[in-house]
Amino acid sequence: MTTAPRAEQADPPRDLARAEDVRTRTLSAISRLRGPSPAAVAGRAHLRSAVGKEVGSVPAIWSLTLESGSEKLLGNEPTRGEKAVHLALTLWALHQGSHDTPMHFTSPRGATIGSSVRRLAVAGAPDGQGPETHPVYRRLCAMIAAQTFTALAIQARGLIHLLSSADIHVDYGRLASDFYQWQDPRLRSRIIRQWGRDFARTPRSDRETPTPPLPDDGPAAPSYSDSSH
Repeated sequence: MTTAPRAEQADPPRDLARAEDVRTRTLSAISRLRGPSPAAVAGRAHLRSAVGKEVGSVPAIWSLTLESGSEKLLGNEPTRGEKAVHLALTLWALHQGSHDTPMHFTSPRGATIGSSVRRLAVAGAPDGQGPETHPVYRRLCAMIAAQTFTALAIQARGLIHLLSSADIHVDYGRLASDFYQWQDPRLRSRIIRQWGRDFARTPRSDRETPTPPLPDDGPAAPSYSDSSH
């Protein structure tokens, strides 16, 4: 009697393989970890502890930042999606800090980090001087000039410190998507060009307060208690 060969099991699909996947994961985690509950406070603290650290080096946030898929598909190094989600979520937790109001907002038009920087630069520029005189403009320029993802992360962290001190919101779903696409050399120029456009233009948002995120920003993130497994 012969035994029929077992069918090969299909590799599990990747879940951070597109910019939209990255955006959805980021919004999902923020939705789960915002607010004053003990679990949310602990989750943000774990994310802050991972600021500037290598992807995957903090076990408590594995379920939030690591990608599903086979080892063959994902490889040995952090994927573009993992790096983008890790950077965006750790920056969000740093930005949120002890603020009572949300530091993430979902922009109706998908405003980039350039729009948030402009809001601070316009509000803080000396009388009679343009937004380019504000220190946050120079920080944005340094971020745009970054040649490696590590350098980008360092400059972004300094930028978020300035925005946090002024209670300026950021669309972290858009930022995570931009971080993902920035890693593709074919898309990098387009991403930084849009940052520049959003800084240079005078949108209605200069005269408006961003709307806080709605509860349906994205599907719920995995239970935080799962992050240690």
